[in-house]
Amino acid sequence: MYKELPIEMRLKFEPTINSNGKTIQGVSPVDKTTYWLYDFGEDCDCFFECFNNPFSELYQTDILNMPAKYVFRGHKFAEWDLLPSAFRDLNLEGNENELNVLKSGNGHVLPELKDFVNFIKGLNGLGYKIEEETFKLINSLEDENFISSRLIDDFPKESQLKELALAQHYGVPTRLLDFTFNPNVAMFFAGESVKHPKKGDDSKIGIWAIPERLIDLSREDFFIDRIFVQGYQNQNMIAQKGLFINYFYGRAIDDSLFDVSGKITSLDKYLYQNKRRADNQLLVDKKIGKPCLFSLSHKAVWQLFQRLENMDINWYTIQPDLEGIKKEVERMRVVRK
Repeated sequence: MYKELPIEMRLKFEPTINSNGKTIQGVSPVDKTTYWLYDFGEDCDCFFECFNNPFSELYQTDILNMPAKYVFRGHKFAEWDLLPSAFRDLNLEGNENELNVLKSGNGHVLPELKDFVNFIKGLNGLGYKIEEETFKLINSLEDENFISSRLIDDFPKESQLKELALAQHYGVPTRLLDFTFNPNVAMFFAGESVKHPKKGDDSKIGIWAIPERLIDLSREDFFIDRIFVQGYQNQNMIAQKGLFINYFYGRAIDDSLFDVSGKITSLDKYLYQNKRRADNQLLVDKKIGKPCLFSLSHKAVWQLFQRLENMDINWYTIQPDLEGIKKEVERMRVVRK
């Protein structure tokens, strides 16, 4: 977008999204360095309107008819980091050896690859199309005396990313993070297993909103990838308006993926810390801003789900298959208690 123009012109044409931490639905954010935190307490109405009112400040920019666009992710607990499931536990105390294996580039001995191979074997048995490189990888790993370094170098290869995304969608731990273009889907996933809290429990759900423009601009300067699963492979992804984000390139993990304490860095920190070209960094600082995290008390989640139900957001609609029906029956059984 206007890449060839001088930076002064690019600043003029770039819509201002949230560079200074604007007030949204009456809530001013707390600057958490790598993201803006909007805490709505128990105010479910304003929290819901933040995402569903087309005139919400969240979407407003300074250029008419150019609203801000986001990808969303829901967390049951707002304090959870934006870390992929395959590597999340490596930051916990006692897992230093596994973390060092990842840093060394020998990621092929970690569960991610083994789980992926087992998932692909199952897909193959069901008659799904499998990439040629993946078939070669499976054959290599089945020989305990021989693992081809060529086949595990830079895993996953470009051709394997959609297969990895499909595995992630079905619960296999991978390096990918699930996101959606629909904030109501993110709210559903954040709150669907929340029970009304006991007295003194101040837990909150969290909804991450990352500007699409921030991701697009970052891709020009460092590795971050968006992955879409083809509809014929997974109708649920269409229903959920889903996509995946990957910021782990290959099995040789570079230094930008670790913080000063040696732990794996979360996506918001990765976007904040990585170096961009001077003009792109200026666009981020002056125009685009950083990710936002919106929190709502668990005490108000039941109200949120009344609103989602009115919009027909439930397991029936976001997972339109027999498993989705089973989950909705189980969820409604809990709701009635």
